[in-house]
Amino acid sequence: MAWTSNRFNDFTSMNNNVNRAPSRQTTSGSKYNSFRGTQFKQSATGQSRGQGTTWGAGAQGGPGSRGFQQQSFGAPPAGRSTNAVAKLENLHVGSVATVIGVVIAKESPRSIFSRINSGTERHLMGFVLRDSPTAFVPITCWGGQDYIRDMHRSFSIGDVVKVSNVQVQQNASDGSDEKFRVSSPLAFHLSASENHCSVSLYEGLDLGSYAPLHYIPIKPSSDYYTLEDVLANGQTLNGEHISLLVVVRKVGPARDITTKAGKHTKRCEVKLFDESCASFPLVLWGEDLVDLAQSWTPIETVLFVGDVRMNYDDYRSGMLATADSKTVITPNPDTPDAKCLFRYGQTQTWLLEEDGPGNYSTEHSDPPLADIQSIIVVEQIASREGVTSDYAQLYAAITKLDLDAENTDRFFRRRCAKCKQMVTISNNYQCTNQACTQGALGMFNTSGQITLDEPDTEFSIPVDISDHTGTVHAWLSAPVLESMIGFKVEDLLQLPSERRTQFKWGFLLERCKFYIRMIRNTRQPERSTVKVLVCSRADPAEMMTNISR
Repeated sequence: MAWTSNRFNDFTSMNNNVNRAPSRQTTSGSKYNSFRGTQFKQSATGQSRGQGTTWGAGAQGGPGSRGFQQQSFGAPPAGRSTNAVAKLENLHVGSVATVIGVVIAKESPRSIFSRINSGTERHLMGFVLRDSPTAFVPITCWGGQDYIRDMHRSFSIGDVVKVSNVQVQQNASDGSDEKFRVSSPLAFHLSASENHCSVSLYEGLDLGSYAPLHYIPIKPSSDYYTLEDVLANGQTLNGEHISLLVVVRKVGPARDITTKAGKHTKRCEVKLFDESCASFPLVLWGEDLVDLAQSWTPIETVLFVGDVRMNYDDYRSGMLATADSKTVITPNPDTPDAKCLFRYGQTQTWLLEEDGPGNYSTEHSDPPLADIQSIIVVEQIASREGVTSDYAQLYAAITKLDLDAENTDRFFRRRCAKCKQMVTISNNYQCTNQACTQGALGMFNTSGQITLDEPDTEFSIPVDISDHTGTVHAWLSAPVLESMIGFKVEDLLQLPSERRTQFKWGFLLERCKFYIRMIRNTRQPERSTVKVLVCSRADPAEMMTNISR
């Protein structure tokens, strides 16, 4: 991946935060309160492990109050010690340096066969170090099996470490270095060996200035997909690495797994959601990420999942996200979009009640109507002024409803039954996604011998809703329209247009009460898609009471 000089301009406004130590005083007020405190819990090895920020009252203490036993791995020989601490962005290839930063990602120990000594193994582990909003770099540690194992246990994701006498090495020119490890904005990586380097937890007076770096995403704040984007693209994203901004819905239990190669690891599945999708699976592998996930609180924790791998899961017949060696997960990121998503998550506590064993849904589940109490007017849908939830009541009139249109086919949307990508009449409703089985078959389906699955079809009719503040475009699903007219959509479409016109005028310009869901466009926040959940004739007295508030 090529990095441009402007790639991290989003982070410029955060520099002041990075140079300020986190507050250690208990605060109140907004639950989303980044950098107000840091939680730590005792690990199995007796060391404190950073577990992310709290978006509520700030925790007492902080990185400087951990009370762990200082450990240092590796003793650099005389003559090679580099005491001066260098900034990552100032390093140059071929040098030896000492660096300090926060660990934003970490891999489990592993071994590879030596190219020099045939038949022997070399042991290694990797982690990613960050010392400024725009500078982070992968570090590979080499050494004996015991050394690598002990080093892996000595620090965790979120800890601040000091790495002495590390070597600066040039990245491969063909980009192969980024294929299996975190993509860095720097043109080099670091290598630490048991004989020449040391890695230790950092306890300096400026420790607090590094902690906020853990809560800045590795990608620009707007560089992510919504879960709806993932579902719409379907298998076109199979094998791709993308970024997500999501809320934790449920954290599954940590499970001990033995791989086919006989290696022991951990696995955990986390359910995610955002404003466009109620449940989406993320699979985590490895002790570090799985242990970190156990500290995430459903509804309370927002994640920026950078460079997560997307795969199509045949068993689920849907897309699945998997964290791998390229993935960096930023908990409770300090970005405007994350704060908005956090506030949305606070309105979805009913999701916790619906979770059950094995529950998996790629469709958005709407809350009970009794929980939708907010009343808005049309102009608030675009401005979002005073809007605290994506669900609301709206008193207005239907000003456009083309039930009597001659071409009723435009009321239907069709998606590939396999990958869920939209299909159109221009391609005879065949999937054009070559990564999808349906799409691949369609490319060679010239003899007529292969029968393709019929696409999934959903009814959605456009409607204009107006009140004294403006007009908004919305969509009626088949269940909503059926509740209005009293019979099935299929039967309605069989009627002549004159008869359908009568049904249209039964609702046109009538005062109605709507329960709606506003789906924001993350790339164009000023635009919203409005989905009507329920439409019924409004009681005049109730309407006057509510709109005059």
